[in-house]
Amino acid sequence: MEIEGFLALFNSHSINSDHRSDYEDFVRDFTRQFVQHLSSRVDTFMVSTIQAFDAPWPIIQANAIYVSSSILSLLDDQNILALYYAQVFGMLVGKMSRSADAVVRARSSSAFGLLLKSTNSISWRAARLDRADSARKGS
Repeated sequence: MEIEGFLALFNSHSINSDHRSDYEDFVRDFTRQFVQHLSSRVDTFMVSTIQAFDAPWPIIQANAIYVSSSILSLLDDQNILALYYAQVFGMLVGKMSRSADAVVRARSSSAFGLLLKSTNSISWRAARLDRADSARKGS
């Protein structure tokens, strides 16, 4: 992790801040650097992050939810999006509606907004519609 952008990011005030907006800025900046400089590790990172959705600690769940959604909102790799977008989206809906913890519900809501606003949401829906349309025409 000797990438210059990471060093500056970890030395910024937002990593030690208690303000939610600073945290969200930090996560977006971190994931932007991660996707840009370590794209070959995104698949492995997503697997680990998704596993943390079921951690026994609500703050870990909340962080995993927001980080994974932030990554997906920035990715251009259609293969990774195809693997994880629907899974994360579905888990977010479940966490928003069923989690007993307010932090998990709030972070899920923020993460849900990230995914809905991202251009990847549009391309993912278009790809799903194209596959469904092809399947109907083929039957």
